[in-house]
Amino acid sequence: MSASLLAIRNLRASYGKIEALKGVDLEIKSGEIVALIGANGAGKSTLMMSIFGRPRASSGHIVYDGHDITQVPTHQIARLKIAQSPEGRRIFPRMSVAENLQMGADAGDTTEAERAGTLERVFALFPRLKERIDQRGGTLSGGEQQMLAIGRALMSRPRLLLLDEPSLGLAPLIARQIFDAIRTLNRQDGLTVLIVEQNANHALKLAHRGYVLVNGLVTLSGTGAELLQRPEIRAAYLEGGRH
Repeated sequence: MSASLLAIRNLRASYGKIEALKGVDLEIKSGEIVALIGANGAGKSTLMMSIFGRPRASSGHIVYDGHDITQVPTHQIARLKIAQSPEGRRIFPRMSVAENLQMGADAGDTTEAERAGTLERVFALFPRLKERIDQRGGTLSGGEQQMLAIGRALMSRPRLLLLDEPSLGLAPLIARQIFDAIRTLNRQDGLTVLIVEQNANHALKLAHRGYVLVNGLVTLSGTGAELLQRPEIRAAYLEGGRH
């Protein structure tokens, strides 16, 4: 592991009068997979979105690759080699698989050769997308749409990939394929990943380190293995099923 790629310091963010993040501290080193777990409403998705400036942080700092990006406009953040696969996938349903992937490529400064190489990488990870290349995104299964959302994010050739609930609503076998692809991207390509995931068991087994978010604050952190062994984690997120 190397230097910090993303450092979040005392971050606060609100939706109207509701403060969703109340002073979050979080760090991701280059080459890590970091999991963020917590109950619904804990602020996990808000933290993800605040990295892109939606909502804009009310105080605190977001430092990416040594540069403070707290007030950088969203469209410029996408050019900094940060990509997001959002909760709910948010693919373009009327566009084909190919057109959706092209939209991802357009978000980054990439050459034609880089785009072609990245497209082949996406197809190697998710062969189903190659089979469905001309199909409209809205006609894909839920698992295929999740593959497309991740593939679209990868087309910008990010250094940091933000994944928000990638296994939500998926059958266990498809979810496992998604997690396997994330592990492959990290191990083979060195991709740094921040993953928000309700399936704490899967997320912490996948991650090098994890953070637990409760009511807008980080309450625990440690390696994935350490957090899996903590009784309060097991009681809250594992033994009772998904929360």
